[in-house]
Amino acid sequence: MKISLHWLQDFVRFQSSDAHHIAERLTESVAEVERVEELGLTDVIFHIDNHAITHRPDLFSHKGFARECVSIGLAKWKKLKNKNGKLVRFPSSPLPFRITVQDKFLIPRYYACTIHIDSPGETPLWMRQRLHSIGCRSVSLPVDITNYIAAEIGVPLHSFDCANLSGDITIRPSKRGEHIVTLDGIDRELPDSAIVMSDTQGIFDLLGIMGGLRSSTKRTTHDILLHAATANPIAIRRTILATGHRTEAATVYEKGIPSVLVCKGFLRAVDLFLALVPGARITSKKVSFGTDGEPSHLLLSLDRASRTIGMDIPKSKAISILENLGCDVKSSKLKAQSSKLIVTPPLYRLLDLRKEHDLIEELARVYGYDRLHAVMPSAPCHHPHRDHRLHQIRTQAKEEGFLEVLPLSLVGPPLLRRSGLSKTKCIAVENTLGEELSLLQPSALPRLLEHAEKAFRPAGTSLYTFTITHVFSQPNEESQTLTLLFIQKNAPLLRSSPPLLLKSHITAILQNAGYSPAFSSRSSSSPLAHPAQYAELFYHDQTIGEIFTVHPDVCAAFDLPASTAAASVNLDVLFALPVAPRPFRALPAFPSVSYDITLPHAHSAVPLRHLLEKARKVSPLLTDISVADLFDGKPLMKGEYNVTLRCVYQDPTKTLTEEEAKKEHEKVTHALQSE
Repeated sequence: MKISLHWLQDFVRFQSSDAHHIAERLTESVAEVERVEELGLTDVIFHIDNHAITHRPDLFSHKGFARECVSIGLAKWKKLKNKNGKLVRFPSSPLPFRITVQDKFLIPRYYACTIHIDSPGETPLWMRQRLHSIGCRSVSLPVDITNYIAAEIGVPLHSFDCANLSGDITIRPSKRGEHIVTLDGIDRELPDSAIVMSDTQGIFDLLGIMGGLRSSTKRTTHDILLHAATANPIAIRRTILATGHRTEAATVYEKGIPSVLVCKGFLRAVDLFLALVPGARITSKKVSFGTDGEPSHLLLSLDRASRTIGMDIPKSKAISILENLGCDVKSSKLKAQSSKLIVTPPLYRLLDLRKEHDLIEELARVYGYDRLHAVMPSAPCHHPHRDHRLHQIRTQAKEEGFLEVLPLSLVGPPLLRRSGLSKTKCIAVENTLGEELSLLQPSALPRLLEHAEKAFRPAGTSLYTFTITHVFSQPNEESQTLTLLFIQKNAPLLRSSPPLLLKSHITAILQNAGYSPAFSSRSSSSPLAHPAQYAELFYHDQTIGEIFTVHPDVCAAFDLPASTAAASVNLDVLFALPVAPRPFRALPAFPSVSYDITLPHAHSAVPLRHLLEKARKVSPLLTDISVADLFDGKPLMKGEYNVTLRCVYQDPTKTLTEEEAKKEHEKVTHALQSE
C-alpha cells in the first residue's frame, strides 16, 4: 500500500519534516514502511507493508494513517473548512428504480443517490497526480472520484450508468452457474452466495470485487447511480477464493469496512461530484439503510495494564493516549473502581477494540515498545522433555539406510481409496483447506506410498523410507507410530525378499533403543496388507506393531513392485514397556568354531524360530545359531525351500578341539533333522 505524505498533510500538521523520521516512527508503532520514495521536490511516498494490519480496516486509507500519526504524537490535526460534504442538500425526489436487499446481513450499511451530469468532464491535474503517485491510473472523472475516495477515506465506491440499468435493482446472493462480464471484459462464472446486483436484464455488478461492464460509466453517460456499501467480509473472502479474482477493493472489503466510514465516503464523493463534474446536480433523495453500530463501554483497569505491560503508565498519559486514538474516556465514579477508566471506542474501531486487553495493547503500542523495560521471565525455563529413545530409533533407521520423510498428517478420500482404506472411521477436519486435506490420517503408510510413487523411479532399484508421526482413529484416539516402507525392484531370491530384509532392519532399529521384538505370522484382514504375508510384532507378550507385504492391489495403484514391504510400530505402547537390560559381557578369551547345515523346509512346516529355539537347548556350547541363506529355486516344489543355518560353538574355559566341536554339532544336527 502506498501513502502520500503530501496527501496526509491535508489533514495533519507534522512536527517533523523529516520523511525518514516519520517512516521510522510508523514502522515502530503502526506498520512497517518498506521504502521511502521521493517524487521530486513535491511529494514523498511511503510504501507500507499492510499484511500485519489485517485487523485494522480503518488503516487502509490516508485518513486512517493521519489518525495514527496523531495518536503516536507525530502530528496534530488541522482545522478543516469542509467536513465531508456537510453542506450537501438532497432533493426529495425518489430514485427512478427501487433498490431491494434480500439479506441485510450481507450488506449491513448502504448509501445511494442519482446524479445528473452534462458530461464526464476532465480529471483535474492535482487529482491525477495524487492517484498516479499511489499507483492508480486515471480513467475518467467519475471513476477517478470513486478511486480517490477509496484512497482517502478507505471506502470503495462505484458509479453506474443509469441508462444501462433496466427496472428495479436487487442486491442478493448469486446462484452457482450465473455469469457476469466484469470491467476487465472477462466473462466470469459465479459461485453460490457471491454478493451481486441485478436488474431485469441480469447481473450487472459483482459487489465488493469488481463492477460489470454493462453498467460502467462512459463518455456518453449523463445520469449516474452512486453508491457506497459495507459488505459481509466472509462472503467477500469466499467469493475471492472461488473466483480466483482479487482486486484492491476486494482486499479492503474482506477486512470489514467500518460502517461509519461509508457515510463519510459517500458524502465526500457527492461533494466532489458537485464541485468537479460539469453540470452535476443531485436528482434523487439519499437512500440509506443500516446503522453505524453502537460502541460498547469498556472498563480498563490501570493496575492490570501496568502489570501486563510491565511498567507504570501515568493515568494522565493513559487518558491522553486513548483520547488521541479517538476514544471517549471517563473515570469511574465508584470508589472500588477508582483506578479504572470507562472507555468508549470510536465507531471506526468497533471491529478491533472489543475487550480490555485490546485497550492495554494499544497503550503499550502508542506509549512505545522501545520504552518498555526488558525483563527476563520470572518463571523457570526448562527445555521440553525429549525422549532419547526417539532419537535412537531415528538415528538407527538412518544408519540402516532409510530416508526420513516428513509428510502431512492430513489425507483425503482419494488417497485413502487408492490405499484400500475407508474414510468412515477417519476423523474429519473442520474448516478444511480442501478435500485432499479433509481427514486425519488413520495410517502413515498412504503418505509414504504417495511419496514412493514419485520417488521410486528416480531412485533406481530400491527405496527405503520411514516416518515418525501421529495417526488417529475414532472416537478421539491418537498414537505416535514408526512406519517404514521397503521397496526393491528386483528380488528374485527368497533370501533377498523385502519382508525378510525389513524384518532384520526393524529388529536392529528397535534393539538399538533397548527392545528385542518377537514376530508371529498370521493371516491379515487389513486392506493394506497381503493376507498371507503378515506378522505381528511382540514385546513382553504385547502387540507393538506389524510387518507385512503390501497388498498387490495397493502396489498396483501406486505403480510399485508387488514385493513392497512395510512395517508399523506403535511407539506409545512400546515406550510404556520396560527396556530390556543390557548386561556387560566380556570379550571371549578363546576362539569359536562354526559349521553350516542345510535343511529342507516348507512354508507350511514348523516356523524356523521354533527350530532355532530347540537347537539352542541341545548344546550348552552353541553360542549362536542364525539363518545364513535361503534357496527356493528348481528343482524344489512350490512352497518348499532349503535353509542354511550357521551354528557357532565356543567354550568360555578352553579352546575347543575339532572332535569336541563336531560332537556338539552332531547333537544339534540330529535334533534339527528329527523335526
